[in-house]
Amino acid sequence: MNMIKRFQFKAVGMKLFVIFFTTIVLLSSALGLLSYFISKDTVMDQVSEATSGQMMQAADKLDFLLAQYEAASRQWALDTVLREDLVTVSTADIGIRDKTQAENRIREKLNGMASSDKRLQGMRLVAPNLQAQSSYNSTGYSGMSSSDGVKAKIDRIIQADGEPVWFPTEIKGFMGNENTATMTMGRLLKNLKNPNAQYVLLMDVKDAAVGEVLANLKIGNNGQMRIVAEDNRIVHDVDPAQLMQPSAITVPPDAEEGGSTIPPTSRWWCIRL
Repeated sequence: MNMIKRFQFKAVGMKLFVIFFTTIVLLSSALGLLSYFISKDTVMDQVSEATSGQMMQAADKLDFLLAQYEAASRQWALDTVLREDLVTVSTADIGIRDKTQAENRIREKLNGMASSDKRLQGMRLVAPNLQAQSSYNSTGYSGMSSSDGVKAKIDRIIQADGEPVWFPTEIKGFMGNENTATMTMGRLLKNLKNPNAQYVLLMDVKDAAVGEVLANLKIGNNGQMRIVAEDNRIVHDVDPAQLMQPSAITVPPDAEEGGSTIPPTSRWWCIRL
């Protein structure tokens, strides 16, 4: 009888031990999994927040870069000497000596700024009718182009009525005949008294300059960054072969700040992972 009691006691004790042990293991596992998912979400939120912050800083740096050229072009628009020279070269019955001197000053001004800024591929002062003999450019440029695409872009600049217009990076530049990928800012230099002396200023910024601004942007170990224009063309990528190609990831039309996409600030790009 005593043996039976001891056996029953041990059997009940074993059952209680198994129940308590199983309960503890299950509770520990559940709490562990809960802690894991909470920690994972927290880390992901922190990483996402940090990445978004970096991308916003990159967008601000790019915005600052382009704002510098807008300010420079504004100074050109207010330059009285340049304005007088453009009137001189646009006047039909001007003397050859005066015209040559004015043209030399225009070219020196273009070359001076282009050579002093390594981020610039070059600069042009283009006649609205796209006549090569009436247009001027800094040293090292190819000739003018009057293709339909170039005409359309020049028309956009003229229609902006003196406000700056940015064009996304193109592999062969604004005119489509260069060997360096550039993005371009255009501004109409207005002259209300002498409409014939109005010119379109073009400033070509090297795509490499954008890469330098974004060089310190790190998006995780395998993150990739690219700039995509509104028409979903890739206009900056670490791989130059991707330029002008359609992006596999499209930007939602109602995209808002946050997540992996930053909408344009005052420009034409979106930055994404």
